[in-house]
This record gives sequence, C-alpha cells and structure tokens, in this order.
Amino acid sequence: MEDAPVLFSSIKRSRSLSARVVEEMTQAIVAGKLETGQALPSERDFCKQFDMSRTVVREAIRSLTAKGLAKASGRGMLIARPDVDAASESITMFLTTSRSIDCRAVREVRAAIEI
Repeated sequence: MEDAPVLFSSIKRSRSLSARVVEEMTQAIVAGKLETGQALPSERDFCKQFDMSRTVVREAIRSLTAKGLAKASGRGMLIARPDVDAASESITMFLTTSRSIDCRAVREVRAAIEI
C-alpha cells in the first residue's frame, strides 16, 4: 500500500487557555501586583479581563489553588502565601517517583539551599 501524500503540516499544540491565565496571574503575584490576602476579582470580572469563558477561568483558579497560590474564603478567592509543607510534599513525591533524577545533583542543590 502506498503512503498518501502529505497535504498538511502538523499543527503544534500550544498551552491551554487556562495555562495562559495561570501564567499571567502567577506573574502578577511574583511582580507584587497581587499580594497575599488580596481578594481575586469575581469570575465574571476575570472573564471580562481575560476575554475567556467561565470554564477557562474556573480551571485556572483550580490550578492556582492546587499550586497553593489561591485559597477559598467566605467571600471568594484570595491570594495565598505558598505553603512550605505543600511544596516540600510535592518535591518529595517528584523525587521518589522519578527514575531519571541524578542523586548527586540533588545533593548539590540541597547543599546550596541548606547553607
């Protein structure tokens, strides 16, 4: 059987819309535009600001919450200070499940951080 001629080039997948929203918000937090304890805009306001659907905004907020950068409060979502325990747990899980980690490199990083 003969191969069909290639009519189209492959389409490169870019990051999802929610990942782009998460990146924008993370940059705003790192830059100090959003501070710990500050209330996030409502979903409706986010949708307008990002010109995205509620589904995209909700997914982005869930992602920020999972990263420890946002938390639910009685009045909506707040910017959260990243939790050291959550970060430690995440790193531990990565190190214990990854088969391609160079233990010497991990020790070098630990030595630099612990000093």
